[in-house]
Amino acid sequence: MPYRRLALFAVLAASATQAQAPVMAQPGQWQIAVTFDQAAGGGLSPEALNAINGNQGTREVCVKPGDWQTKAGELFAVPDGKCETAGLTTTSNSARFTLRCVDPSGAPIESQVSAQIQPVAYRSEARMSAKGQDGSPFTLRAVVEAKRLGDCP
Repeated sequence: MPYRRLALFAVLAASATQAQAPVMAQPGQWQIAVTFDQAAGGGLSPEALNAINGNQGTREVCVKPGDWQTKAGELFAVPDGKCETAGLTTTSNSARFTLRCVDPSGAPIESQVSAQIQPVAYRSEARMSAKGQDGSPFTLRAVVEAKRLGDCP
C-alpha cells in the first residue's frame, strides 16, 4: 500500500511540474515581424521620431533546438544585437526577462521583454531604453509577432 501512495505522488508531482514548464516554440523556419512604435526622446527631431514610429521589418530565421536560450535578442526583440538575458521568469506560456544589448554603433540598450509563447507562434513586446544622440534618454517599443513556417530548408 505505501508503494501505491508513493507512485501516485510521483505521478502527481510529475504532472504538476509539466504544467508549470514553459511552452517552448518548436524549432524550424520562422517568420518574424517587428514593428517599432512609441519612440520618444533622445534629442531626435519630430521627423526622426515619426520615421521610427511605425517602422516595420520582416525576416525569416531558421531556429534550431537551444536557439531560444542563446538567440533571445534576435528572436524576441531586435536582429543583429549582441545581447544577453537576465532575470528570466517563465510560466506555462509566457516569459519575462531583461535584455541587455549593444547596438551596431556600440551603444548599450536595455529592454524589458514580455512574451506569450505557443509551439507555432509567439508575440513579444520589448520596451527599450538607451541614450540618444545628445545623451538624453531615448525610449522605444518593439512588438514582435512570429509564426512557424515549417522545417528549416
